Amino acid sequence: MIELSSPSEVPKNVFSLLKTLAESFCKGYVETALETSLAQFSSYDLKAEPSLKPMTVIKTADMAMHLWQRYVTTAIVPLAAASVNIRREMSIFNNHILVRIENKINSVAQKALECVLSWLSSSLGKQKKLDFKPKNDELDFSRTHTEACAACSDFLNTTRTIVNQSLSGKNSEIFLSEVGVVFHSFLLEHLKKFPVSAMGGLMLTKDLTMYQDTIAKFNIPGLNERYEMIRELGNIFVVQPSILKSYLGESAMLGRIDGKLLRPFFLMRVDYGDHSKKFWDEIVGESKQQELGAGGGGHVDRGLWLGITGS
Repeated sequence: MIELSSPSEVPKNVFSLLKTLAESFCKGYVETALETSLAQFSSYDLKAEPSLKPMTVIKTADMAMHLWQRYVTTAIVPLAAASVNIRREMSIFNNHILVRIENKINSVAQKALECVLSWLSSSLGKQKKLDFKPKNDELDFSRTHTEACAACSDFLNTTRTIVNQSLSGKNSEIFLSEVGVVFHSFLLEHLKKFPVSAMGGLMLTKDLTMYQDTIAKFNIPGLNERYEMIRELGNIFVVQPSILKSYLGESAMLGRIDGKLLRPFFLMRVDYGDHSKKFWDEIVGESKQQELGAGGGGHVDRGLWLGITGS
């Protein structure tokens, strides 16, 4: 078509060619694949563990659009060099395509994130009420972690693997950071729901150590401090009441937290009622500035992704 055109018609025909290629490749191939992936995530009812495989389409779409951008820039746009106006229109048209596909990629990533967080919340919800307050005849010293912990840790490992296969560089870090930060907040609320005995506290500390080890594999420094704090928080359930105050003072993480924020966790100790309110008030001590969960990386904006032309 280009070779048969008169010189004055070439820019206009090149633009028509770009539109035809965009309809076939960008919309017919890339966008269709992303929409299919989005539909798969949207159809999950979360009664069973969601598959994150549909997320892998993101990497293919990203690579395809990088190649598309290079092709348009080096092979298509130069053919319209004779018309500045048409070249400008082509650039605007192509940018709209890139933005539209970036938005679809963001939608797939966001829906995948929602599925991950929903399943983690659901898995924590399966924690048995007396997991951390076992009766003497229910003690199982061969068990290293509770079922809820094992389920969450396995899914976190699966998530890490799929995300690293699907997203590159900073985008992978953003996604996993969000998972780590939100799961950390889940755990803080989780620890306020279950009574903890001395023996049950040992199981709890094993669970929290496993969570810390699992998140450490994300290889995101900003999460490490949060989960070190969670591990230290778990120790308040196994430390003898008589040395709790000194433990808090020596703790690198808990020592910086407003003591009043720790009271809901003390309340879950089965021996809480064995001591006076004054006793616990003295342990809580003076208020400090830092809030529970602060530090170690800020909360990630879920809408932040680098885009096709970033990287």
